[in-house]
Amino acid sequence: RGGNSKEAKRGGGSKESKRGGDSKEAKRGGNSKKAKGGGNSKEAKRGGDSKEAKRGGGSKEAKRGGDSKEAKRGGDSKEAKRGGDSKEAKRGGDSKEAKRGGCSKEAKRGGNSKEAKRGGGSKEAKRGGDSKEAKRGGGSKDTKR
Repeated sequence: RGGNSKEAKRGGGSKESKRGGDSKEAKRGGNSKKAKGGGNSKEAKRGGDSKEAKRGGGSKEAKRGGDSKEAKRGGDSKEAKRGGDSKEAKRGGDSKEAKRGGCSKEAKRGGNSKEAKRGGGSKEAKRGGDSKEAKRGGGSKDTKR
């Protein structure tokens, strides 16, 4: 993805790591900013998913990551930022979390990753099947995969 995953990790959450797009590394590096921004500091970090993490923090760096599209849409940023995503996402009760996020429709659809993204609900949340990933950080990279 970012390509700077390893290096980013070594960097210690430095600019490179953030740009790398490897939220995992970046997160480990200490991209507390991103995670914190979204209020999913812990979850986001655990998520290890540039997409989720980015959404959670909705920060610039996060967006730069591989998930610029979704992150940019900011649909997720809202939910993630609210921090409600962290807990709910973990639960895997997408509908609830997603709804709170403001993508009630998409979230409800659950299968509409696309719409969900637009609506503001992350794919993971909508799928609901990614409870695992979602649980980790409100939608970890696994979820996206």
